[in-house]
Formats: sequence, C-alpha cells, structure tokens
Amino acid sequence: MIGEFTLNTLNKITANKCFLGIGGISSCGGISTSVLQETTINHTMLKRCSGPRYILANNYKIGRNNNFISSSILPNITLITTKGGNPSEIEKLKKSNIKIIEIE
Repeated sequence: MIGEFTLNTLNKITANKCFLGIGGISSCGGISTSVLQETTINHTMLKRCSGPRYILANNYKIGRNNNFISSSILPNITLITTKGGNPSEIEKLKKSNIKIIEIE
C-alpha cells in the first residue's frame, strides 16, 4: 500500500514488530527502493515500530543501492536473507550492528 491514506493510517499506529520487504540494503547507502512512493511508507514503518524490526531481502539485494533511500542503517534491525550474499558486504552490515539471519 502506498499513498496518503496509508501514511495517515501508519502515523496512528505503534507496531511492536515490523517486517519490511525492501529493494536493496548496503552499508554505505542504507535501505533503499526503486519506487519513490515506498520511501515514506518504509521510513514511517521503521520509525513507528517500538520492537524488533526485520528487513526481508534476497541475497542479490545485499550491497544494492536503489534510486530512493528509505532509511539509513538503524540499530536493532535484523536482516533475513537467503544464503549466497556478498560476503564483504555482509561483514560490513554486521559491523553496523545489523543481525543477519541467512536461510537456505
């Protein structure tokens, strides 16, 4: 969902857990998307969550910088991804205090 209705609704919610699909994540570029309208929604979801925040991204999205930034790397984020991501970028993300769970 995108748009003003979605943003107004999200600004009235405090989530205790967030699962967010993204277009890309990198240690230097942060969390990004290729869809401009998603940036505000993604940023608001991360900001309005008081508990754990989970980022969902296939391994090929690690190290990827899309055109639109949703957020910088925030503390207490867990990245759930498939195995086979760029090892050096994964290490950089871990040094940024991101917990990474790799699945088959």
